[in-house]
Formats: sequence, C-alpha cells, structure tokens
Amino acid sequence: MSETAYIIPPSMFQSVDLAKDGRMRTILDAFLSPLHIARLRTLLQSHGADDRTILQNLWLLSPTIHRAFRGGHVNVEACGLTSKNPETELQEIDSEPEFVMRTLYPEEPSNLVLGNGTYFQSSRQNFKCLVVESEGLNPPIGVGLLSNGVHRLNALARGMFYRAWLYVPQWARMRCYYVLVRAGRWLYGASSWQDVQRVPFGLVIKDCLRSYENKVNALRLVEHHTSVPAPRIVDTGVHGDKKYLVMSRLPGQMLGDVLHLMSYAERDSFADKLGECVAQIRQIPNSTQYLLCDTLGGPLSDHRIPDTCGGPFNAEEDFNDYLTSHMNCTSAAFFNGQTPPQNHTICFTHSDFHWTNLLVDRGQLSGIVDWESAGHKPEYWEYTKAVWTSLGDPILQALFHRAFKKFGNYEAELAAERKLWRYTPFGV
Repeated sequence: MSETAYIIPPSMFQSVDLAKDGRMRTILDAFLSPLHIARLRTLLQSHGADDRTILQNLWLLSPTIHRAFRGGHVNVEACGLTSKNPETELQEIDSEPEFVMRTLYPEEPSNLVLGNGTYFQSSRQNFKCLVVESEGLNPPIGVGLLSNGVHRLNALARGMFYRAWLYVPQWARMRCYYVLVRAGRWLYGASSWQDVQRVPFGLVIKDCLRSYENKVNALRLVEHHTSVPAPRIVDTGVHGDKKYLVMSRLPGQMLGDVLHLMSYAERDSFADKLGECVAQIRQIPNSTQYLLCDTLGGPLSDHRIPDTCGGPFNAEEDFNDYLTSHMNCTSAAFFNGQTPPQNHTICFTHSDFHWTNLLVDRGQLSGIVDWESAGHKPEYWEYTKAVWTSLGDPILQALFHRAFKKFGNYEAELAAERKLWRYTPFGV
C-alpha cells in the first residue's frame, strides 16, 4: 500500500511570509533566484481541480517512509549534483536518476520500509524512483475497505484482551507492569519524561507522581462524555512506591517538535480541532459539591496557582483572592479595584495545553494527554493558561487565539493574568 505526499506543498505560496515583500521571500530569492521562484509559483498554481499533471508533484511512498518524510526525519535528493544553480541542476540528472535518502535527526531511523519491501538501513541509502505515468491515474483518496476492516478487527481483539486481562490478580498485573516498563526502556529507549514509558502492546505506563486519583477520574470522564482523542485507561494500581496508570498509546509527535513543519492550513486546522475538543470538554458536568475544584471535589492542582494547589472554592471571588494570597492581599487590592469580570461560567478544564501535551499526526491533532491538572475552573482559564505555557511563542499564541475565539473575548482576563504572572513564577 502506498500513500501520497507532496514534494513541494502547493499551499506554500499562500504564506504571508512568501508574499512579494514577505521576510521569507527575500531568502528564497537569494537561494533559488527570482526567475526560479516565479517558475515554481506558476507550476504550483497552474493546476485546476481536475488537472492530472498535479500528480507530477507527488511521491508515492510506503506508509513508514511517508510518516518519516512528513515529520521531517528524512530528506530525499538526487545523487551526483554538483551545481548549486537551480537553472542548471536539472541538466545533470539523467533519465533514470538515483536518489539518496538521509536522516535529518541525530538518531538512527527504525522500522522504515521502502516500497519494494526492503528496510531503510543506517543514516543514508541510495535507491531509484519508479516513475509512473500519470495518464489515467487519480490521487489515492483513502484507505481501502479491507484495510479498514483489519484495523477494526485488530482494535476489537485488543479491547477484548484488555478486558480479560483485568481478571488476572492485581499483584500479578502490577508485577507485569514493572517488567514491561523495563522492557519498554530496552525496546524503545527511555522516555524524555521519566515518569512516562512506552511499552509493548500499544500501551503507555505512567508512574503518577501527583494527582493520581484526579487524573484517573478525569480520563474516565473524558472517555464517558466526549470523543476527544485522549488516552484510554487500561488499568490502574500500586506496586511498592509506584502508582501505575496504564493507558493506550496515542499516535503522533509533540506539537512543539513539529510545529515548524506544519503548513499554515495545517495550523489552522489543528486550532479548529482543538477548539472543537474544548467545546466537548466544557460539557462534562460537575457532580461535586464545590464550584471550583478538581474532578473529585478536592483541591485544584495547577502549576499556575500559588503552591501549585489550592481550594476547593464555592465562589469565583475566593478563587481570585487565592491567586494573590502569596502576596498577602486580596485580588481587589492587587488590581486597585479594577478587577476583571468575576461572573464567568465555571466549566471542566484540561488546564495544561503545553506543547508537550498536544500531539500531532500528519498535521492533525491526534491526542491530548496529561490530565492531572483537570478540574472545574473559570471559562477563561483554559485560554490564559495555554498562553502562559507558550512562553511568549507568537505562533503558539496565534494558534490558541484561533482555537478559543469562538468562545468569547478573554483579552481583559489575559491582561489581568499577565500582571499576576510577574508575581507568580511557576506556582511560587
């Protein structure tokens, strides 16, 4: 089975930075020459909806190579080029050119399979491309029914196995998880986050260092009330000093690792999908006796608030006063009476849209992870906390602004939060 990937995305010239006076246009002109840029623009923008010549700008790649190419992990170029001038380099390529694939990241690739079934080995490999006549061909539009059926059957079998597994005594399951974590480190390497480890069988095991019960309950609420792409709980339990949370592993990479590779259209689509997820999350009901609390009615856990924990509260005013409690003053005194609105709707909130907690697969939102700070908070909190975690990155801030604009204008709340951030560095 092959998948299509653009060699040069036609949407690249829709970028503001590539407009006539855009900051990237000058750089491209210097590297490729204005004449070549004009020809490239004409080539990419001359195809109608039914123009089959657009197929000349497509690779047909195996799924694993496609993911690596799309993620920016490998680069493909023709061998034997000595000219750096794009106007003459085509003359150096013969009718059956040989290409070389190189890794762009320091780590060696794994499980990359070429179209002829051979494995990609070491950090570079030469190969030839099979040129297929475009006459009579259409771009693939999706995965076949047989493949979809296999995936559904596999998912069903895995779900049945997970349910049957829970009948094994808990002490035996916890021991197995301890062994699986060690096996996962050997198979996949240690995770960049010490408390989270990928393990076999499509699972992830997390040793919850804080908010264990809240995170478990939050994930169950999300699964019951929404279709948000969040990990599904397989099992929980304690083994010695370890509090294990066994979850399904979601596809994709962390947003911060691939944001620079995403097109403007993909960023907009990602933001829109994130907004849809927020709309679903806000519908999760509060069944506790408190207005502002975690999912179980306990204290709020959040890196943004003093001591990273506080509450629960039954009034937004009490919550606001707690945000300034480390300065020994009320919210009204801190803002000199110019406090932001305090009549917000209180809703279920993830509370940590850090770029490490948002996953991207092929330019689309594929997962929202790390729900330990989830709880019932003012409606603006999801947005202002997301901006706080962006650390001033303008691209992330623009993405969050698009995702939340349909919920209302929270600029007054954001301005008030920015004043508080100066005095509350990371929950101090």
